Amino acid sequence: MQSKMQGSMKSMVRGVAAIPTIALVAILLFVLLLTQGQSAEAQSEDTNFTSVRVEHDLRLKPAPAVTLTNGATLTPTGSYQPVTAAGAVGFGAIVADAPGTLLLLTNVSANTITVSDTGTLKLGGNRALGQYDTLWLVSDGTNWLELGYVNN
Repeated sequence: MQSKMQGSMKSMVRGVAAIPTIALVAILLFVLLLTQGQSAEAQSEDTNFTSVRVEHDLRLKPAPAVTLTNGATLTPTGSYQPVTAAGAVGFGAIVADAPGTLLLLTNVSANTITVSDTGTLKLGGNRALGQYDTLWLVSDGTNWLELGYVNN
């Protein structure tokens, strides 16, 4: 039973229609904003933030786009990190961040950016990000773990 549930969850996370996963990520991003001192509105009766209720849209301000080169190490400058490249490139390293840190990578260029499933990147396989494709990651303090991938 457990392996069927895990398989079902994996397909939900990797599928375009992963509404439950996206809702969970939105809530986690909101908590991240609160812990980073960003302005955000929420109502919670729990001052320890063990639960959060979002009543309006959650918006992440895009960080400035980072131009990647082949074999580069990405140093994200925000949770919503647009990436671009002058040509087709691949990379397999992202600077580690605190446990629970969420990262949304979006390729905003017309060139393919391949993120390799190697080293501290724990993905469901290499991810070739075409224009407007996204990759959701969460840090465990050492590794970046894939939460979802959308091929747009």
